[in-house]
Amino acid sequence: MKKVNVNKVLENLDKVVENLGMTDDGGRKITKLADYQKEIVKAILSRKHRLIAVCASTQVGKSTSVMVSALLAALLYDGEEIWIVSPAYSQSVSKFNFIKRAIEGNPVLYQLVDFSKPFRRDCIAFKNGSVIRCLSAGARRGLLGYSATFLIIDEAQEIPDEIWRTRLLRMVVGSGMKNPPIVVLIGTANRINFFRDAFLSDDWWKKKITWKDGVKAGILRPEIVEFARKSMTPSEFKAWYEAEFDAGAGKLFDLAKVRDLMKLRTRILRKEEGWRIFGGLDVARLGEDESCIVFIRIPRYARWGDVPAEMMFYETRYKKNLADIIGWATKFIEKYDPEVFGVDETQLGAGVLDILRERFGGKVVGVKFAGREREEVYKALYDAIENKLIYLLNDSEIASQFEGYDVEYRSDGSLRIKKAPGRRDDIVDALAIAVYLASLERRGVTISVWEDFLRWVK
Repeated sequence: MKKVNVNKVLENLDKVVENLGMTDDGGRKITKLADYQKEIVKAILSRKHRLIAVCASTQVGKSTSVMVSALLAALLYDGEEIWIVSPAYSQSVSKFNFIKRAIEGNPVLYQLVDFSKPFRRDCIAFKNGSVIRCLSAGARRGLLGYSATFLIIDEAQEIPDEIWRTRLLRMVVGSGMKNPPIVVLIGTANRINFFRDAFLSDDWWKKKITWKDGVKAGILRPEIVEFARKSMTPSEFKAWYEAEFDAGAGKLFDLAKVRDLMKLRTRILRKEEGWRIFGGLDVARLGEDESCIVFIRIPRYARWGDVPAEMMFYETRYKKNLADIIGWATKFIEKYDPEVFGVDETQLGAGVLDILRERFGGKVVGVKFAGREREEVYKALYDAIENKLIYLLNDSEIASQFEGYDVEYRSDGSLRIKKAPGRRDDIVDALAIAVYLASLERRGVTISVWEDFLRWVK
């Protein structure tokens, strides 16, 4: 194939897009891009930025930018592996049809396709060796074994953190690539996950698109915006149309999702074969609260996140001295024999931790409910609830305690967890410790992957 000057294409992007003959879902030909769409396409194709995050209002044509970028990247660069990942397979195929329709309706593009390889609704190979593929983030195992030179993640706010850390990052950290990969995240501001963290990070090139930009470009109709403004809460409108992550206070846990996960009717009173168990102990502060011990379990064949874990047991202890708490915890550790058992080591918990560690060795670990680790503990439980990674005991007290956690964002974008004064939190805190420890088998591997990736692209 004849080599094309990339800069010349970018300088004449409107004409190039018109000649591509791409159409939207309504069958209307895309003859030009809005200024913000062109800015995104140029940021991707220039290869000046390795990490790109676009936070946009709904219905402003952000997916059009993705599809144009993917097709042009395949045509302008030889031997590229371009992956378009969406939360669901139906979404991926819908986006992919933008490209497929353009190729089938354009004789020039059609001649560039390598028909010796599959021409499917989710994969197109070109004669220059480039390939465009689409895939669902829900296909956990299907994400393994591939490498991408352009990884474009659409609706990134809907993809679980665990998939990002343990599946998607592995696609762009591999040997044999001639150039560092390009990672593009595109989404809205309605969820708290890795997309929000990326958009607030200085490591990423960022573009924000609001409803005003969409109206000015003639893509979004003003009456639709006004209807949404009247129908939504202020925080919802801010997220969906103003592309702003809510910096105010709100509930940490989605209570509807919590209730939906309360599927387990009875506590498991003994250890059963075929399960791995993790435990957590929240020690009452100054004897005023209740201490709580929680155990969760995962099938022995699975790792955290492969299948939902189960909250198998909890028990509370009210206004007991430390010797009693130690004896009580000892009884349950011996009974359930967990792989790891975590103790809140702040305040009075430090003494409990020391003695339990003497008795049970390395399987007992301390967890600090302070600073960064405190946020990590709650974030692990938040991820588990959001991504349906654990089934909970159907218990009204548990449901009530989940209501007591509020969240707000500091000016630097970091998360701050606040508890409602006077409300019990012992069960959820102990559960959070157990979930945090169980999730570390995934998280411990992916931290090094992310750090290696950042070193490569900088």
